[in-house]
Amino acid sequence: MKKIFFSVVVLVLLLILISCDPKIAEEGKKHLDVTSYRFEQLDGLKIAYREFSDPSKSTLVLIHGFMGNTTNFEKLFPTLSKNFHLVVVDLPGFGLSDKQINKPLSRRYMAWVVGELLKKKGIVRYHVLGHSMGSEVAAWLALDRPENVASLILVSSSICLDSVNQTMNFSDNVFVRIFLRLAFLNYTNMKNTFKNLLVV
Repeated sequence: MKKIFFSVVVLVLLLILISCDPKIAEEGKKHLDVTSYRFEQLDGLKIAYREFSDPSKSTLVLIHGFMGNTTNFEKLFPTLSKNFHLVVVDLPGFGLSDKQINKPLSRRYMAWVVGELLKKKGIVRYHVLGHSMGSEVAAWLALDRPENVASLILVSSSICLDSVNQTMNFSDNVFVRIFLRLAFLNYTNMKNTFKNLLVV
């Protein structure tokens, strides 16, 4: 029984290491249409986002979940853009946005980044849809900027707002920093994580 358990653990670890291979990540980037992205500098971070439809329509902001990015919502773009001006953001540390582990990775900080992006674009009032971890980011955005958020839509919500000042700071642990760098390299894995969750 111990041999089987040990074999399974080794196999899982090998699969994790293979999925973190930078060559696989580079291959995944080849399939990404970077031309559909725009970039803004906020708080020393390059933030990637996509915009669809006429800005004169009501704005709907889409915020992805953990290990996600803007591609998680691609199947929704055609339908939602008929009625809304869409702004879809890669949160800090995800997708094509900068991955700087010396920045706070709290959901509240991510909400601040999204709010500042919208402010920089001159978008004053907007609806917000958050999926999974993105629902907590969306909730913080609504709590911190109630004058800007017209409505809040939470999908597969995972909110834990009692940790008001809690942030993840990994800058002191070199092993965690190395793992995070490797984990965030694999675009193919991130794209496929939730690709079938959002279907219209």
